Amino acid sequence: MDKMAESLQALAIALAIIGGFFTVVSCFVPCIPYFPAKVWKGMGLLFLICCIFQGCSLLVLQSSICDDNPVIQYLQEANPVILETLNDPAKCTRAPGFNFGIAATVFWFVAGIIPLVVPAPSYDVTEEDRVSSPAVAAEPDVEATKPKPEEETPAE
Repeated sequence: MDKMAESLQALAIALAIIGGFFTVVSCFVPCIPYFPAKVWKGMGLLFLICCIFQGCSLLVLQSSICDDNPVIQYLQEANPVILETLNDPAKCTRAPGFNFGIAATVFWFVAGIIPLVVPAPSYDVTEEDRVSSPAVAAEPDVEATKPKPEEETPAE
């Protein structure tokens, strides 16, 4: 196996770890009352990195996995009958899995652009929410710490 094939395998593993983790994290974002905008934009950048990794994995057609595959060579020697069942074992072609890889690249790109364009999710917490939710009740009341404007009395 050449260096390109090894690099593609490493990118695929990194893609699964990074993409999987931040996909799960993004599912829990609506549950968090305040989500920092920097983290939101950082997730967008990481999704764009996943897009790049997924796109690089499409280079498999130019690696030794397609050009000089040891499994195909083994099948030629050990059991040529199985090799005959393959369409064209000497040549890699775009199969449905490759087309799904192209679609995944597009979806990672869209998932990366959305956090960069759309502001981080947030919602207003009312006093009723503070009383009913123990997690929100533990947060400091920002409105209570703001100085209140002095009321002016009408002059007579």
